[in-house]
Amino acid sequence: MKVRDGERERRERRKSEEMAAPMVAMLLCALTVAAQAQANTQISVTLTVGKQIAETFPQYVSFDMDWWYGNSGSGGGWGNLNAIGLDLDNPTLKSAAKALSPGFLRIGGSLDNIVKYLVGDMTAAECHEPTKFRGTWTLCLNMSRFADIVNFVDDAGLDLVFGVSFFHNKEGRWNATNVIQFLEHMANEQHFAPAALELGEEMAPSPPSSTFDNLVDGYRQLKANATRIFSAAGLSPPKILGPCVGMSDETPGHMEFVNGFVNATLGVPSPFVDGIVMHSYNNDGGDGWKHPGFLQQTLLQARAMLAAVRSVSATTPLWCGECGPHNGGGVKNVTDRFISSLWYNDALGTLAAIGFKQFGRQAVVGAHYALLDASLQPNPDLYVAVLWKQFMGPVVLNASLSGLPDTVHAFAHCAPAGNGSVSVVLVNIGSTEVSVAFAAPRQARHDLVFTAPDLLSTTVLLNGAPLRVSPDGSLPALAPHAHVTPDSAATPLALPATAYALAYFPTYGAQQCKH
Repeated sequence: MKVRDGERERRERRKSEEMAAPMVAMLLCALTVAAQAQANTQISVTLTVGKQIAETFPQYVSFDMDWWYGNSGSGGGWGNLNAIGLDLDNPTLKSAAKALSPGFLRIGGSLDNIVKYLVGDMTAAECHEPTKFRGTWTLCLNMSRFADIVNFVDDAGLDLVFGVSFFHNKEGRWNATNVIQFLEHMANEQHFAPAALELGEEMAPSPPSSTFDNLVDGYRQLKANATRIFSAAGLSPPKILGPCVGMSDETPGHMEFVNGFVNATLGVPSPFVDGIVMHSYNNDGGDGWKHPGFLQQTLLQARAMLAAVRSVSATTPLWCGECGPHNGGGVKNVTDRFISSLWYNDALGTLAAIGFKQFGRQAVVGAHYALLDASLQPNPDLYVAVLWKQFMGPVVLNASLSGLPDTVHAFAHCAPAGNGSVSVVLVNIGSTEVSVAFAAPRQARHDLVFTAPDLLSTTVLLNGAPLRVSPDGSLPALAPHAHVTPDSAATPLALPATAYALAYFPTYGAQQCKH
């Protein structure tokens, strides 16, 4: 099967700035806001928690690990920061992984198609033979390294999603031998089952065609073999996720492949795909990433993907399996800076509200769009991920916003504890500070306000104090730094310009947040 070379995606990237769509209202928690935003004027917010509108997986906030290395074809420098070379014993990496549990670690990316596994009939010479795809790459995963990956996810409390390769024979049909032997090793030698499997990457042959049929048949084979192998070992078979194509094939007007794939895999008496995966980057970037906040490209894709799936299945979950601020490795000194954190909050909140179950951030490390930098120290977006993991649970709440300026976005979820507590994330992408007064029942409110010296800073301030990693690699705790307001109604939350905050109501007592 011919692997797509990314040219269409590059064309779409050039077109992305021409895509225009009005910013949707962020209707996410039951907030009623009344007032007109002017410089430093107060906005009165009535917090009246409404009905549940969506529910994510507990692992909603997740992250990816790629195969790129060196100066990759994806853009940016990766060095040895890939699934084969990354130091999995690094204290800060381990601390970050544990802080993001429960979550999915997805190992995969554009090079999924050409990774070989040193197991079964595969010889070392064959495994290390270079393969051409956007350059020439040697990607040989030995089983000792895979055991290290398994130990890493087990220690962190994560679930593994693994993208397996798609080598093919002369007729274009999937050559599954190496993958099947790899799965047998997982089940029988390591007694381990991943949470999910993906097949290949960025293959979108137009239906109807033999190449399309071969790809669909590959998914059918993967489902059958995974079910057989892991069930025989007494393990729960992994879910099968797809189609893992580039974002140019997931936009309105370009949905031929996705529609065909959904109908062929879900619209059959025995569906053999368990989740539909979107890959997305916000390349329209707010005028070339000159402005902060949520951008249109991912939202357009998400709505198109939801419509395609829901036309066939009312229950199949949607995953944003590879989502980042900008593809091509990101934008140096931009998507690895504080400006990206405003986009990340907006993207997490919006996709959860419209029904996505998982958000896999590309990437945990590598290039210019990662949660950790090349020295494995936190980039600003890591603190967004940790904040959402600690305070924003799976239950998404309805919101009614009235009079809120379009530069301030609000998202509310039940807190993870399930004791009736509620959390609200506020994002101010504007240049004016706002004062948010919660007209809620008289109760305590815990405020965490995140700012930076400037939008392109790597330093993150929590309630005015810089967040720093401890000498032992431990991440700074967020909750102890909260400002506690005994009477929420009497004390507004000051939300600076180009900043984000979390208001946590530990004693709200929302019935829909109790379980």
